[in-house]
Amino acid sequence: MKTNSTISSLLALFLVVFVTFSCSEDRIDEGASGTITGSVVAQGSNEPLANVKISTQPVSNTLFTDAEGKFTLEDVLVGEYSVQAQIDNFVTDFEPAVVTSGQTNNVIFELETIVTENTPPSVPELITPANNAIDQSLNPNFVWSSSDPDADDSVTFNLRLLNDQGDVVGSFEIVNDTVYNLSSPLEFSTQYFWQVSANDQVNPEVQSVVNTFSTTSTPNAIYNFVRKIVDNNVIFGVDDDENL
Repeated sequence: MKTNSTISSLLALFLVVFVTFSCSEDRIDEGASGTITGSVVAQGSNEPLANVKISTQPVSNTLFTDAEGKFTLEDVLVGEYSVQAQIDNFVTDFEPAVVTSGQTNNVIFELETIVTENTPPSVPELITPANNAIDQSLNPNFVWSSSDPDADDSVTFNLRLLNDQGDVVGSFEIVNDTVYNLSSPLEFSTQYFWQVSANDQVNPEVQSVVNTFSTTSTPNAIYNFVRKIVDNNVIFGVDDDENL
């Protein structure tokens, strides 16, 4: 009986020591922490994204990425986390992270741009000069038609003008207007080609067809004369109506 009592006492003492040691281990691990670092870039371009909100679940610290798209979460308690990256105009993303004591876990986010439901402008319809028009002014008014279903969009039109030699006469930007007056005169008796594109800064630009027109013929001069302007001799002519 004494032997059995001794064995029972030893077993009880062993259990007390084991439980005490296990509790001590738990208390040590409860305060252990590590670090989560990472970076956030735009998907496709790999452009660093600044001011992205970084948070975790379970909750730890919350912060924002720096100018290089980087972040560091320090003193994160040991455990498994879901790290979230959130910023306007991009799809929110989550990445897993396992934090171990005294170690650094690195995560990388590639955020996808949110596809908007913005509608592009309508394809510009060329009105004036009409296609194949002849005897047009040397300072024509260019008129076209185009609209944008999204009222808040600012639409930039680009008018491109070429002559019959394929030379670019001009490329003109017009914002939120569908009329352009050419201030510099064109050449007499010359065929020109023009086209208008529309861009709302959200969708790919849309382009009109290419139209052509010809300017008025060179007037018949009653007499010609030469005038020296600076270092150049310029030939002038006067027509029947005494137009120079």
